Amino acid sequence: MMMKRSIAVCRAALLCFATVVSMDGRRAARAAAESPKEAKSAEKAAGGTGGVKPFLFKSYPSVESLLQALPAQVEQPAALKGHLQALLAGYPDLIAGLQISADGQLFLELADHSTHLYDDGRRKSAEQRLEEPDLEDMFHDAYPLTNPTGTLPVDFDPGRVRSEPFFKAIYGGSPA
Repeated sequence: MMMKRSIAVCRAALLCFATVVSMDGRRAARAAAESPKEAKSAEKAAGGTGGVKPFLFKSYPSVESLLQALPAQVEQPAALKGHLQALLAGYPDLIAGLQISADGQLFLELADHSTHLYDDGRRKSAEQRLEEPDLEDMFHDAYPLTNPTGTLPVDFDPGRVRSEPFFKAIYGGSPA
C-alpha cells in the first residue's frame, strides 16, 4: 500500500513539474512579444541561456586566467580583477563564475545560477548609484585602510551602495 502511495506522489510531482515547465515556456514566448527585457527574464526562468557564454571559476586556476580567457570584445575595467577577488574571498562557495551575454555584457553568476550585471556602463551620480546600482557600483567607494582623521569627500560612503538582487540571492535563504 505504501509503495502505491509513493508512486502516486511521484507521478503527481512529475505532472506538476511538466506543467510548470510548459507554463514557463509559454510565459517566455508571451514575454518575447511584449519586451526584450521581460523575454530574457522569462527565458532564464524557463531554463534558456539566451546566447550567454559561461566562464566558471572552477574551470580556471585563478581569476587572472579566467579573465585572460574572456573574448577580446568584453570590456574589462582595470578594477575588475580586484572586485572579483574580493567577491570570491567574501563569498567563496557562492560565486560560480562569469557570463557574457550575446551583446558582450559581463554578468556574475552565483552558485544558485542567478546572474547579476557587473557594470551597466553608465557614469552615475552618488544618488544614481544608490537608486540603480550594479555590482561595479558597490565598489565605487573603497573602505579606508586607516581611520580617516580629516574631512571625508562629499558622498563618500563605502558599503552603502548595494545591489539588492545580489544580496537577496546571497542572503535570501538565510533566516537572519
